Amino acid sequence: MQAALHRLNEVYEKDLGVLDDVLKLRPRSGPSFPCSKDPAGIPVIMPSSLGGYRLDLTKCLYGVGIKDVGDKDQVCHDDLLISRGNKRDQVGLCVVYDGTADNITYANLLMRMQVTAAVMPEFVKLWLMSPIAVAHIRRHTKGTSPAIQKINQGALIRTPFPRDVSMDQQGRWVAHLNYIFAGVDHLEGCIREQYIWLEQLQESLLLAAFRERVA
Repeated sequence: MQAALHRLNEVYEKDLGVLDDVLKLRPRSGPSFPCSKDPAGIPVIMPSSLGGYRLDLTKCLYGVGIKDVGDKDQVCHDDLLISRGNKRDQVGLCVVYDGTADNITYANLLMRMQVTAAVMPEFVKLWLMSPIAVAHIRRHTKGTSPAIQKINQGALIRTPFPRDVSMDQQGRWVAHLNYIFAGVDHLEGCIREQYIWLEQLQESLLLAAFRERVA
């Protein structure tokens, strides 16, 4: 996967603008209010929901006593959500919201962005995973402790971003990189299954050996 992202950078690194060039909504931090696991409130997308650049809505919490939020804080289809604060290697994690649920908001340690019609949200997400973008984000991530690191809006919108990439080229990169992602996911799933099988086999062998010794 990293080799493919390096290749993405190599193709476009000679003509870079900044992320702000393709934003119609600059990064906006989420609202701040108490949250819990009680599903009575409005769902809140948390930083932990963005692990591995994949959105996991099962990790949402819920606003305590909050049944609705204003339009400016609601997450919409094709919005980009990016972690602005967390542990250093988690700052900059980004996902595209697919519009699965209505009336959903996002935590204060996240920022929401919208892009112009000139770019595909999924292409922007993949670029933000690339070495050039990750290096910029980490260079501008600061904090008073290793556990709490943050990046501000100004630094984020200055992230290098390629100029004049056609929609056709963007679509090919998205398809290619998502194909690689799917392969990686499949391999990880196989490894997890083998690990579980080996653990179960070890337990079975130990149990069989114990029974044989007792007998």
